[in-house]
Amino acid sequence: MVSSKLCDISEIRPHLYLSGFRCITEKKLTELGITNAVDVTNIPNNPRYSGIEYLNARVDDDIISNIGRYFEKVAEFVEQARKKGGKTLIFCMAGVSRSASLCIMSLVISEGISLRDAYYDTYDKRPFIAPNIGFWRQMIEYEQKQKGSRNCDEKEEGSFEQ
Repeated sequence: MVSSKLCDISEIRPHLYLSGFRCITEKKLTELGITNAVDVTNIPNNPRYSGIEYLNARVDDDIISNIGRYFEKVAEFVEQARKKGGKTLIFCMAGVSRSASLCIMSLVISEGISLRDAYYDTYDKRPFIAPNIGFWRQMIEYEQKQKGSRNCDEKEEGSFEQ
């Protein structure tokens, strides 16, 4: 069941979508009205489709990778597209860890919601997301710096439903 869902493009918000690399086709992007895409894979020469504005956020799915350097850049890219009536797809290899982390943080930053709420909003639409522990730590740290308190802690980060 989950493996077939990995090939879905999940709508998180009317302007924000999340997926893995292998499910992307020009036809699907056109049908969904995708205007922008954030590529979080490390695949050189990924196909690029005309009419789509791309942002590269190259990150390894590794607990020591610095995904935090992209939180604000991706949120701004998504928000600018939304303001123009556009739709953004954030994708990595499976749409589970890297792209899910950036999608969650885009919600935290642009909507001002808690990390916990952003996680569950995303999980409700794509119930197999699983940011790696290193990404969780960076998301928690970002929220703590921005809001002055933690909404979730390191004991809890591994206990979210997955």
